[in-house]
Amino acid sequence: MSSPAASPTESTAPTVAAAPLRAEIVIEGLVGAPGIAIGVAYHFRPEQLASATVRPLLSSEVPTELARLDEALDKAEHELRKIASITLQKLGDGGAEIFEAQILMLRDPYLVNAIRDRIVAEQIAADSVVEAEISRYQHLLELAGDDYLAERGADMADVRDRILRNLRQGKRTSQIEPNRIVIAADLSPADVILFSRRDPLGFALDFGGVTGHTAILTRSLGLPSVLGLHRVTSMVESGDPVIVDGYRGRLIAFPTAETTASYEREREARAQTTARLDELHDLPAVTSDGKRRIHLVSNLEFVEELDAMAAGGGEGVGLFRTEHLFLAQGRFPSEEEQTATYRALLSRAAPLPVTIRTFDLGGDKVLPEISYTEANPFLGWRGIRILIDRPELFHTQLRAILRASVEGKAKIMFPMIGGLEEARAARAALVRAQDSLREDGIPFDPTVPIGVMIEVPSAALMADELAREVDFFSIGTNDLVQYLLAVDRTNDIITSYYQPLHPAVLRTVRHIIRSGHEAGIPVAMCGELAATPLATIPLVGLGLDEFSVVSPALANIKRIIRSTTLADAERVAAEALALPTVEAVVACLTHYHAAL
Repeated sequence: MSSPAASPTESTAPTVAAAPLRAEIVIEGLVGAPGIAIGVAYHFRPEQLASATVRPLLSSEVPTELARLDEALDKAEHELRKIASITLQKLGDGGAEIFEAQILMLRDPYLVNAIRDRIVAEQIAADSVVEAEISRYQHLLELAGDDYLAERGADMADVRDRILRNLRQGKRTSQIEPNRIVIAADLSPADVILFSRRDPLGFALDFGGVTGHTAILTRSLGLPSVLGLHRVTSMVESGDPVIVDGYRGRLIAFPTAETTASYEREREARAQTTARLDELHDLPAVTSDGKRRIHLVSNLEFVEELDAMAAGGGEGVGLFRTEHLFLAQGRFPSEEEQTATYRALLSRAAPLPVTIRTFDLGGDKVLPEISYTEANPFLGWRGIRILIDRPELFHTQLRAILRASVEGKAKIMFPMIGGLEEARAARAALVRAQDSLREDGIPFDPTVPIGVMIEVPSAALMADELAREVDFFSIGTNDLVQYLLAVDRTNDIITSYYQPLHPAVLRTVRHIIRSGHEAGIPVAMCGELAATPLATIPLVGLGLDEFSVVSPALANIKRIIRSTTLADAERVAAEALALPTVEAVVACLTHYHAAL
């Protein structure tokens, strides 16, 4: 019997050394894109840009310097449009939008005018001004203590470096030998696309996070990647045999023959599983006895991720984060800018539903327009609190979403709701936005459902009251877990205390779902717990109506749901809820999961 063909996410090199020259090394990181790549490393070392020095100008030189800036901006835009064209050929409109967004950043009048004004006022060369102005926002984002914001800072840094290279007449090469595993400190989205023309097997990077464009592109390209390895570039050189484990977030350098053989067997087994999952693509997520239908939807940050949602069999968008509209430019976008984005999202997703979450910014997420620092931002001015205190920002966003609602099936969700007062204030703001559109004669869908994220313990305890105020709930377990257990999820020192399967979490989730159902509203979950295979069966048993997860997780969740009966799911949920410790809960769920 012949071996099955490798899936798009399983790659191998033509030849790999049979035995390692050195002892096997295992480096742990983060999953960027799933898959297994076995092959030879190529260590990519881009030319480093030196820090710009302040170069004074004579008054007569300022017009020439402004022209030099314009030329660098024009060239950068030309380069990005060329890369967008390549991306369009490989991935369609979705992937190309990453570079269209960078072009918008590049041409943002707020940023460009700030650079030009400083060149004129201070009579200094463009290099140092470009570096200072863009780096200012980049560094703020990176210092925010939030992975998502740090990745947005990386996007800004990429635009900055492109402008600086053109000012200095430099060039960044992305040429590699074909069929290699790329090892690098970091890669820009453009690097990934340009590398893809040489058929790389996978990527392993010192830096980067799962929400970054690099991770998104490697997933779209079907190329295994591991990020956040921190020391891979200091331990691996070109020509070294390596394995990228894109399922566990791991790189193995100088693998033994036994390790290589084990990964080859796993790759073949996963290829067979992938083939079975593909067969489920068009089937509903229904328990095996047909008694329970679950909706599977995707968490998105960018319009371009709709393609991945469709590929995963997603039935809509359960969470569209809008923060990137602000973060991309370091300012709050206008109503017209927001409307254009929401229209594109809803029209492309139609007729599937799209839940748009209003801005979830706060003390740990940078607000350059607001000079304010907090000692404890996670318990501070964030989410709905900012929107209520800054009604003009809230009003603008709500008008934009409503204006776009005529293009598809929109839903609006408010973050960080703590109680009835905030839920009612948010609803009142929506009514004001609706009234203003009526006065202006602008059409919108007056039946857009509104919901709240349940991610604050006070909201969880008040879920029965809140359920009578809204049309749906979405449980945000990432924050709910850290608040319930008093564990900062960004603090590496106490990572082991962050336990999404803690009995207190499961019992709180049960209360939220019951409260929603008693009021006749559906309950979704958009936190990481929803994407945890071990949690799928008990969540079904608890009555969760909708799983909103990253698109690659959709197929496996569907497989698990279709592999169990509703009675079994309810029994497992009851058993887990009765257990007093995390260890006991995990053991219980692992036992049942292994039998699927």
